Amino acid sequence: MSSGSSNGTPPARPDNRRPTDLRPIHISYDSLARVDGSARFSFGQSTTSLASLSGPIEVRLAAELPSKATFEVLVRPLSGIPATEAKALAATLRACLEPSLILTRNPRTLVQLVVQGLGSSSSSSASSSVPSSSSSSAVSPGLTTSMINASSLSLLIASSIPMRGVVCAVSVGLRDDGTLILDPSDDEASGEGEGGLKAIGAFAFMITTTTTSTAKDGTTEWPGTAGDSAQKRESTLGSRPRYTSDCVWSSWKSKSTKGGGRPSASASHSDASSSELLLARDLARIGAECVYAAMRRSFEERVGVRTGVSGGPAGEGVEDVKVEMKKEMSEHDVDVDVDVDVDDEDKMEI
Repeated sequence: MSSGSSNGTPPARPDNRRPTDLRPIHISYDSLARVDGSARFSFGQSTTSLASLSGPIEVRLAAELPSKATFEVLVRPLSGIPATEAKALAATLRACLEPSLILTRNPRTLVQLVVQGLGSSSSSSASSSVPSSSSSSAVSPGLTTSMINASSLSLLIASSIPMRGVVCAVSVGLRDDGTLILDPSDDEASGEGEGGLKAIGAFAFMITTTTTSTAKDGTTEWPGTAGDSAQKRESTLGSRPRYTSDCVWSSWKSKSTKGGGRPSASASHSDASSSELLLARDLARIGAECVYAAMRRSFEERVGVRTGVSGGPAGEGVEDVKVEMKKEMSEHDVDVDVDVDVDDEDKMEI
């Protein structure tokens, strides 16, 4: 992977982060009325989403499924009525989250997830929130990932639907100089010139805790088959539980332009080399696992229990993920130092 500028140092990011730094993560649990669980997730101060979950509840006869619960996702714009983009985003969120849910436990019921992109409180740009019928702006990858993470938190805090794993997401950008950057801000995503992006995308991973067993020869056996190795990554957090992360959705797209300076509508994975895509996915996987560590720590503090990953001083789980990331990304010559900061001030006391 390219080192960036001519002196070997990538151009500085607007907020002085390293290419492999996440923005500070802020998590809070909003006590919304008439829902079973709600959560707010933010990357920094400008990419914020709110999600609420209701269910299992009574379902309309036309939407009833005899063998499983109906999973409905609604994306609400800040104003107006949902436009085509909001409905497409709702379908994306449903596709990302449904593999993590065990819906067969509650047939003939409804599980309803409502998500809203709040954007920045100081920004009036239409691109900082979900488009309504009066706006045609596309939702940024960063906002999409914050919606996915907020949705997972609302499912966890509701604890009314059995889950196979937790879906976490981050965005990755590819600079014109060939440098991959984790969690690009809105300014970076829309920037041009030095440090501008030629490709950007969001990646979602379902992270599950696994158990191990000892084979006769004394080696450690993992669940699954040898074919899983290309799709699953197994990481060790000292003596803590191991977990696997499967990519359940991605939206890697080139920002190449055609006449008039508008992004090409046909831009897709084929516009970037396969090696760039694989490196972007690897970096996103690491970022998603750090998001998972922050979410797990926050959830533990919220319910007042320890589940085994953070199991010590606050933030210990995040630090373990950082150490493991440094080991695993050394083969790509990437210096990983992801900064994760869970907001403690806005948490709802119990």
